[in-house]
Amino acid sequence: MTGVTGDTGDTSFGTAPGPLKTRRSSVAAEIVPWDSAPSGHDDLCSLTLPTAVVAHRSRTKLR
Repeated sequence: MTGVTGDTGDTSFGTAPGPLKTRRSSVAAEIVPWDSAPSGHDDLCSLTLPTAVVAHRSRTKLR
């Protein structure tokens, strides 16, 4: 988009795609609880996590 051409909308190489090629989709998300370290330590490297991480490991995330 430039100041000369303006917003060309949904175009591919300057031409709008045909109606059979245009797809519209939606994505739904929900907030779920998430525990980044349920065991309380780093299972991959067998290390203990810092106290601050263990204390605040529960969060929410979008899925």
